[in-house]
Amino acid sequence: MSPEKNFKTISDYFSLSLIRLLFILVTPFSIHFINRFSDVAGFAVYWILFSRRRVALKNLDTAFGNSISKRGKRKIALESFQNLVKGVLELRYYYLRGPEEINRRFSYEGLENYTRLSEKGPVLFISAHIGQFPIIVCKFIRDGYKAHLILKAVSNKP
Repeated sequence: MSPEKNFKTISDYFSLSLIRLLFILVTPFSIHFINRFSDVAGFAVYWILFSRRRVALKNLDTAFGNSISKRGKRKIALESFQNLVKGVLELRYYYLRGPEEINRRFSYEGLENYTRLSEKGPVLFISAHIGQFPIIVCKFIRDGYKAHLILKAVSNKP
């Protein structure tokens, strides 16, 4: 195995170990604490996982060119890392607490539009990765609606 592949394997193992440790540490806490903690943990992950940071910054360069300053791109990348950590920890939080907590915290707006359209045939929702869209899909399915979720795998390649 090449040194680069060895390093990637070690880096991925370290990432997974860090996520497991975060799960253990935050399990007993409230969602409010988890959200605040995520900002700090996301900041640490941004600096520790430099290869992922480099990919994020390269992708931002490709997407925005010179229309955003380097500082602006670093800010976007950092906030993306924080949001990723928050998303993972929130998913864990709701997974452990079950559907009652999901129903307590999430609700629909405009469901009558879906109901009306679904009477005519299948309905396709297209969403950006905004907020906790996987949890809303879980709620949707648990509430008896037919749904499928298609996600793109995360890539390390710029």
